[in-house]
Amino acid sequence: TWEPRFTFHGFRYLEVRGLPEGASVGVRGQVLHTDNASAGTFTTSNELINGIHGLIRRAIEGNMMSIFTDCPSREKLGWLEQDHLVGDALAANYDVHAHLRKVVQDMADAQTTTGLIPSTVPDYTVLAGSYRDDSNWGGAFIVVPWQLYRAYGDTETMRTHYAAMKRYAAHLESRVTGGLTDYSLGDWFTPDRTFPKLVSGTYGWWRVNDTLAKIATVLGNTADAAAFKAKAELSARALSDRLYDPETGTFGGGGMGAEA
Repeated sequence: TWEPRFTFHGFRYLEVRGLPEGASVGVRGQVLHTDNASAGTFTTSNELINGIHGLIRRAIEGNMMSIFTDCPSREKLGWLEQDHLVGDALAANYDVHAHLRKVVQDMADAQTTTGLIPSTVPDYTVLAGSYRDDSNWGGAFIVVPWQLYRAYGDTETMRTHYAAMKRYAAHLESRVTGGLTDYSLGDWFTPDRTFPKLVSGTYGWWRVNDTLAKIATVLGNTADAAAFKAKAELSARALSDRLYDPETGTFGGGGMGAEA
């Protein structure tokens, strides 16, 4: 009997080579993931929807190890966008309070002297340009503590890392002009190539400020809250003024990603 001891793989197919003629072999998949207790159930009268939810749970479990990954089969890096974009699904299905607090501490440990939060944490593989420094990834350092507050009433995580969050926001602001920035990986979800990076870059910057305004309000920092809210509102207005076409009623060229 044999199984890997020092690695895990997501897989669809398995190939076995070198069996003697007439030999038989039995293979069983061993499910591995962090021992986060199940925290919710979901069922409907529609088996298709139930099946989709089951797939989502297994996808989360397949990426739930010591860190959250977005790909358990190949690189296994801690891409941070998953921690906040899937945050509601994580907390609705599993008790991830301690796990996400640990991930937030990982982000704080990885923060550079300039305030940057790398897109993958731990920062084992040092990427280049916007692959390492996109606010829709590094912004998890601000959004995840807010989600922990919403899901668990946790104010300690926000308070502990608040100063470091402000350093990250200052880092991002160094490349923002008039509330706008196109420093971003863009979008590869939509089936067209018309998506303006100005949308995703500015959205990431907007969400950092919008969330920091909420965090500052909860922590009682009213002056900070007003300043962050003003920056968020400036970005929203500037992006609309730049990319909304009132004659056609379209935004950002009318592509699906920009419209969303």
